[in-house]
Amino acid sequence: MPTSLPFYTDYVKIEQSSSNTDNKRVKTAFEHAITYFGKTSADLWLTYLNYLKQRQSLDFMTISRIHSRALHTLETMIVLIFQIFTWTNQNGLQSSSVNTAADDYASKLLHTIRLLESIEKRIATLELFTCISFSCLTISNKTFKTITTTY
Repeated sequence: MPTSLPFYTDYVKIEQSSSNTDNKRVKTAFEHAITYFGKTSADLWLTYLNYLKQRQSLDFMTISRIHSRALHTLETMIVLIFQIFTWTNQNGLQSSSVNTAADDYASKLLHTIRLLESIEKRIATLELFTCISFSCLTISNKTFKTITTTY
């Protein structure tokens, strides 16, 4: 399976534009895209929910279940962006500039989170190394004192 979000987006658009739209194929494409990009793309979830709302005769419970899945799948800070997307769509403010700005913000936020996680790992490694080095130094000093006192 290709792992490019634009590939899935284009594929869904092509499927939707055909005269005989196969809803099962479109849903499968969305599900595959979510497998790869569901943690980081709030826009993908929102597009999927809009598709289901417009094309499917799904009940409120099904859409709620998928919305809940999005909230549990998206990475922590991206959930906020997803909620902004949802709110703008519900209030008729569906603007590509709002979505683009929010997506850009989400991308930068995710990059910052990953950078902070990397720094935390390095600090933990440094603390462990310092602790080990200090223990070795203490052992060396005791050994040195033992050696000097015996002679």
